[in-house]
Formats: sequence, structure tokens, C-alpha cells
Amino acid sequence: MSKVSVTWNGGLYFTGDDNRGHTVPLESAAAEYGPHHGFLPSELLLAALGACTGMDTVSLLARYGAKVEEFRVELTGTKKEEHPKAFNRITATYYLRGTIEPEQAHKAVSSSYARYSVVANSLSAAIDFKIVLNGSEV
Repeated sequence: MSKVSVTWNGGLYFTGDDNRGHTVPLESAAAEYGPHHGFLPSELLLAALGACTGMDTVSLLARYGAKVEEFRVELTGTKKEEHPKAFNRITATYYLRGTIEPEQAHKAVSSSYARYSVVANSLSAAIDFKIVLNGSEV
């Protein structure tokens, strides 16, 4: 079972803590609640998606015998106009460098979305992904 706690620090500033001693600052985007100290919760959701699918991708590529030298995911999300302003579309671009075949990269990323990523499979938004391998989109 996963467990975290979120503590209010005044205004719309919170701190999230896990049971292993890690802390993440969270806040509102509203200017009247500045100064800005941390992630917007929706940005943290995008980061969680990138990290979860990234962990899957890197571990799967290692299993396939690929050599990953660099890895980064950029994510953007568009939200609905009305409340709840949930993400309706997310785009993730995976940047990889190393000795990796295009088929391996595609299989690793798509397997994360189809089977392994807890975060991706917990979201109702449409998620598109692109892969840029050694500087070229595949």
C-alpha cells in the first residue's frame, strides 16, 4: 500500500511527505498566494508520469541489451476549460541517446503505457508519445 501525507503551510502552500523521508513542495499557481515555492499539483502529475514511464523504459531497454547514455522526458498537458480542469491530452516526448535500436525504444516506451506504468494507467487523459533517438524522431 502506498502512503503519503500532505501538510498545509499557509496560503495555498503544502508539503508532501512519504514514509521514506522524502519531501516535495506543492503550491497554487494563483499569483496572490506567492512567493512560489514548489510544484503545481498538476505539474507534479506530469512529472510522475514521466518518471514512472521513464523508469520502465530504462529498465526494459537494459533487459533488451541496449546501452542508454542519456534519457529525458518532456511532458505537456492541455486541460479542460470547465471544472474539474482535468488533463484531456498529454504529450510525452522521450529523448534517448545511446546504442539503442529504434524498435527497442518503441517497444520499451509502448510497453510502459500498455502494461507497466501505474501512473499512465491511472489517468483518463489521452496520452500521445514521441521518441527522439540519437537526435532523430523514430
